[in-house]
Amino acid sequence: MLVYKFGPYLISRNSAVLKRDGVTIPLTRRRHSMLILLLENAGNVVTKDQIIDSIWHGLAIGESNLSQLIYATRKLLGDTAQDQHFIETVPGIGYRFRIDVELIEVDEEDEPSTVDPPSNTSRRNGVATQILRLGKMLRSPYAVILGIALLLVFVVTLLVLRGVRPKFAGRSEFSGRTIPASNIPNNAPVLSLPGIENSPAFSNDGRYICFSWNEDQGSNHDIFFVDLTEGALRKARRVTEHPGHNIQPVWSPDGREIAFLRLPAVAEERFHLIIVSMGDGTEREVGRVWGGLDWSPDGQFFAVSESDHPGKSTGISLISRDGKVRLPLSRPTADLNTFDSTPRFSPDGQSIAFLRWVNDHSADLHVVDISSGRTIQLTSDSRSIGDLQWNPNGEEIIFVSNRGGSKQLWKVPSGGGEPKTVVNVPPDIDHFDISSRTFQLAYSRSVQDMDIRVRPIPTAAGSSEPPCTIRSSSIEHSPNFSPDGRHLSFESDRLGTAEIWISRNDCSEPVPLTSFNLPGLGSSRWSPDGEEIIFNLAKDEKPQIYSLRTDRSNLRQLTTEWANNILPSFSHNGRWVFFSSDRMGKYDIWRLPSSGGEATRITVGGGMSPLASADGRYLFYTRNELLRRFDLRSYTDEPVSELSRIKVKRYWDQAGDNIYFASLNSGQRQAIYRLNLKTRQIEELFEIEGALPITVPGLSVSRDEKHIAYCFISYSESNIIILNDFRSH
Repeated sequence: MLVYKFGPYLISRNSAVLKRDGVTIPLTRRRHSMLILLLENAGNVVTKDQIIDSIWHGLAIGESNLSQLIYATRKLLGDTAQDQHFIETVPGIGYRFRIDVELIEVDEEDEPSTVDPPSNTSRRNGVATQILRLGKMLRSPYAVILGIALLLVFVVTLLVLRGVRPKFAGRSEFSGRTIPASNIPNNAPVLSLPGIENSPAFSNDGRYICFSWNEDQGSNHDIFFVDLTEGALRKARRVTEHPGHNIQPVWSPDGREIAFLRLPAVAEERFHLIIVSMGDGTEREVGRVWGGLDWSPDGQFFAVSESDHPGKSTGISLISRDGKVRLPLSRPTADLNTFDSTPRFSPDGQSIAFLRWVNDHSADLHVVDISSGRTIQLTSDSRSIGDLQWNPNGEEIIFVSNRGGSKQLWKVPSGGGEPKTVVNVPPDIDHFDISSRTFQLAYSRSVQDMDIRVRPIPTAAGSSEPPCTIRSSSIEHSPNFSPDGRHLSFESDRLGTAEIWISRNDCSEPVPLTSFNLPGLGSSRWSPDGEEIIFNLAKDEKPQIYSLRTDRSNLRQLTTEWANNILPSFSHNGRWVFFSSDRMGKYDIWRLPSSGGEATRITVGGGMSPLASADGRYLFYTRNELLRRFDLRSYTDEPVSELSRIKVKRYWDQAGDNIYFASLNSGQRQAIYRLNLKTRQIEELFEIEGALPITVPGLSVSRDEKHIAYCFISYSESNIIILNDFRSH
């Protein structure tokens, strides 16, 4: 078998994997094609047009797609844009593979093994897949027919012996056999796949793990599963294939179904609770919920985050598997805008642990008894908590919290007591699950880099000005141009804590403006005269609105109401400050004099991210992540009709007669668009490299509309790891 050899790597044209010193590295189809194209032309320049024709077969794509593919391929080989050991950029032309490449012959068993692509065919028809493989092995048509007949006889006999029902014949591997924990190395990745794998969940017998994964490294995730008995050869098998965002999978107690939450590609507020059969792949919708998901041990109910009445705060509810019965269990205090999330059934099914949030950053752990409704609070220090599970013994609750600095596992007795750290578990865990059969811990841990790109806004005349990037090894986000467009404020944790920074508009000379070392700092914006920056900061648990002069003098606190006061901005003339506050029970837009004074309410029905128009007549803001416009003269309110089904969240800005935005709908093309409010026409300006962040302010346009700054995720990866013999130590 002929394979390409370069440095420590081996790769075959027919195998979507790369091997380095015997270690297998799975590849996407495009990365495999990219490498083969460069290797076959080693030493020669491959033009951008040649790559697009070969990889995308002539489709009209943005150059950022090619740049992103090159970036990802380089990363596999340990290259960077600065250290081009393997793949060299030839400016303005294309790319060249720099080192020598050999075509060598290896034994077939030494060849990199072909990755079984996760597909509905292989997932639903395991027997059919084996028949196809048998047909490839046998040359004669008569031999194929004979082989199929013999194989069918064998399969039917095997199914009868195992007592598998006929409708699950295609999935006879779901036998319920428990995998010995000793068969899996400690701290071993379940799969090293490109992109983000998270929310791992064990099947009841401990044999399978399901998870969500953005296979194409886009914004939407699908549900996959792996069979742990397959060892190092295990493959990711697809469960869902949908343009929506599919997350938080959980197994049914009998292992024959998976439930998950789906946020469709169209703009909707609530998740669809879906059950998918592992036998034939059919899906059934149970109902709409706000989030959270767990399946009761008896298989009859789901625990979800839900509000029992419109306008009420989100609590924990039980929903029957047919969706006909809904039973509210917890009701947070509405006037504090608290909400409950992340429900988890106890092993005996008698209680549910959950998180009660007092703002977007602070939560405490609670447990509610299902039969009596009695709720007890287990923690009281209002810290960030990421995920939680019951210890299989039912005596402890394990949870992820940053109370020790990094995201770390903690445990607390289910009846109350002092939280303690769980030792011998790595930090920075995102999501996790515990198998009660094998006493294994499966967890996901992510690495992410978020940068800010500044580039000229495309015009008919064009522009020769190159883009620039504000970049570090940490997180940069929330760009905002100064009124004259010469400077940019942004937030970065490059010094260890999130602070406000200021740089020139060419991304040079970044300097910190603040050094608070406190949570809840963010959403900075300039005053119209460029002398002040306004922001929110949580000094005493609840975030308040502050202003600070750009020379670091005259720090002022503008709000004092015991509520979450966030996302401030100045009016066009600097006399007013608009902000979002939950002081009346839910977030609405409020206004107060910039010199200080009493705040008045502007919107009723919800509002976030206020921004006044340049002429002072309109106030733009979002409700349920959709853009609206409030007339400050007539006090009338309406959606921006052209964007009525496009989620912009915090990724938009207004300048002149235009709205600049990116669509954050699942499956939507990741690009910057411009809506002209006079012509009501939308045009695409350019495609965005990398993925879009959805939780931070991500877009700013200079007042003269010459430059645009946007935040993007330049690198993001997460793997699922298994830790054996986990008993909370």
